[in-house]
Amino acid sequence: MHEEKKEKKIVYKRDLNVTKVYRMKELPDVVSAKASTIYTWIREGKFPAPKKMNRISIWSKDVVDNWVEEKLSA
Repeated sequence: MHEEKKEKKIVYKRDLNVTKVYRMKELPDVVSAKASTIYTWIREGKFPAPKKMNRISIWSKDVVDNWVEEKLSA
């Protein structure tokens, strides 16, 4: 009989204190808004547009953190 090995799925989570860019899957936690809301803000010019790295959308950590600070101080 075959013995099935069940592999544990490793959840990879980046340390956001070290990284220099954010990806969309991380932004909702950073700005406290859903991804769909963030995309709406981008279309309306209320949130910084992403840069493309190959086909991946990325945001500079400094740009996003400055945006958050600006919104908190307003």
